[in-house]
Amino acid sequence: MESNLSVFDKLLAHRIVFLNGEIEADISALLCAELLWLDLQNHDFITLYINSPGGLITGLWTIYDTIQQLNSPIKTICMGEAFSSAAVILAAGTPGHRQIVPHGKVMIHGIQVEFLMGGTQADFEEESKRVKEDNQTMMEVLARLSGQSLRKVKRDCTDDKYFSPKEALAYGLVDEIVSPKRSIPELKR
Repeated sequence: MESNLSVFDKLLAHRIVFLNGEIEADISALLCAELLWLDLQNHDFITLYINSPGGLITGLWTIYDTIQQLNSPIKTICMGEAFSSAAVILAAGTPGHRQIVPHGKVMIHGIQVEFLMGGTQADFEEESKRVKEDNQTMMEVLARLSGQSLRKVKRDCTDDKYFSPKEALAYGLVDEIVSPKRSIPELKR
């Protein structure tokens, strides 16, 4: 019977979940269901691997708020990229257990609006107000999680701000750069 399970099902049995790809409604719902399921089983560590360009702000809040409701500690690991909303989720891991691999990349920025809205001027003004509120909330969350001042985070998020693993560590988005388990040959120059 075990051979019928996908590799993701097998990893889930070991409390390992993935955020892979763009954060959209289906992805965030599945990830939250997996996190809640594991939390119901016991309160041991859950490991969340992240490789995502970010995505919808609603998906971010769904995942972030779910993490905040769990009794289980969460180890977050950036494998590849944690951009935009995914950077916030990376930083939302349990303090001391937020990691990045040596070639991982992190990027933060303000909320991006990429669509034209139809409707009345009142509709547009209401949507604009909602985007401003979400952006302010995201900046406050990033400031709290990273230990940076709100002023600095707002300044850094006016454009895309990319971080190498060492820069993400210094900024407070992660706590550790994962060391390779295999030895890497020396570079000959």
